[in-house]
Amino acid sequence: MNRWAPKPRWRATASRGEVRRDEGRCFMAIMIKLPADIEEDLRHLDPRLDDHARDQFLLANYQAGKLSTGEIAIILGFPTRFQAEEWLAERGACQNYSAEDLRADHETLERILGPVRR
Repeated sequence: MNRWAPKPRWRATASRGEVRRDEGRCFMAIMIKLPADIEEDLRHLDPRLDDHARDQFLLANYQAGKLSTGEIAIILGFPTRFQAEEWLAERGACQNYSAEDLRADHETLERILGPVRR
C-alpha cells in the first residue's frame, strides 16, 4: 500500500477548528507553545516564524534519517524529489547516502549495464 496515495480525508485548521478537504491529503499542524510575549518578540524579529520553524523541523528529521527527500518534496509541495534535494542543499544539509547505498547502486548498475571494467 502506498502511504502517499491521495485519500479523501478532512483536516481541522489550527486557527478556527474548521474542517476542510485539502487536495485529498491529510495535513497535521504542529503547535509550539511559547509565552505570548516571547512569541510576539520572535514574530517581530521574524515575520515568517512559522515557515522557519517548519523548515528547521524538516531539516532535523531529514538529517536524523526520519524523512526522505521524497517526503520532504511532498510536504513542501515540490513536484519531484530533485527540488527537495536542492532545498536541502541550500540549507546546508548533507545528502543521506551511506556506503551501503553506494554498494547497492553499484550492484544495480552492474546488473543493468554489465560488469565495470577496471
